Amino acid sequence: RRYNYTTPKSFLDLIDLYKTMLASKREEMRVLKERLENGLEKMQSAAEQVAELQENLVKDMLVVEDKKAATDKLLAFVGQETSVADEQKALALVEEEKCTKIADEVTEFQAECEKEMAAAEPVIQAAIEALNSLDKKSITELKALASPPAGVDDVTAGVMVLMGAGKIPKDVSWGAAKKLMGNVDQFLNLLINFDKDNAPVIACEWIEKNLLKKESFNVASMRNKSGAAAGMCGWVINVVRYYRIYEVV
Repeated sequence: RRYNYTTPKSFLDLIDLYKTMLASKREEMRVLKERLENGLEKMQSAAEQVAELQENLVKDMLVVEDKKAATDKLLAFVGQETSVADEQKALALVEEEKCTKIADEVTEFQAECEKEMAAAEPVIQAAIEALNSLDKKSITELKALASPPAGVDDVTAGVMVLMGAGKIPKDVSWGAAKKLMGNVDQFLNLLINFDKDNAPVIACEWIEKNLLKKESFNVASMRNKSGAAAGMCGWVINVVRYYRIYEVV
């Protein structure tokens, strides 16, 4: 007797969704890797510039020493031209100070670049981890609530503001948030594909002013209320932090 087995369509759909999200994750990681590589290239370029400036500095210092030596010789043999020799020596000292200042500025610039790039890496990783914590089930459960726990509506408001295409939405209420999360798959894709490098200035400033100053606006507080809200809260916070770091670099 032959038995025929069939795989439920919902399971096949789940596999397709997993493959889609996996591809999106891989693409995001590729973009992040590319950005990190670009940052490293900038640091390498800065290092090469520093090396070149240091080489020029050595040459300039030799010139300065030559001028100082010539000035000392002039003072020894031509006493009546003391004023001219003093002037030449002063000029040599000025050049020396300029060279020293350039070397200090280059060193400071290199240190700042390294510091900012190092600060950006954990922020990027935190944003990725926040997205990884989100899943279709938790978001579906969250949007099903008629009224969310206190503070959760602030999180969804932050998400809507970031996705406002450079404009602050007039309606950031819970009702508007539920509409945004209506299609969970589409909502997740919007979060995954969000261009963090070009986060709207007005959106980041609005979130800093209206949300980040609130004591309850943090992942730990949200985790006790909703796993999905905690993930979105971490995403919003780290997108704004990354924007400020990227703005400087």
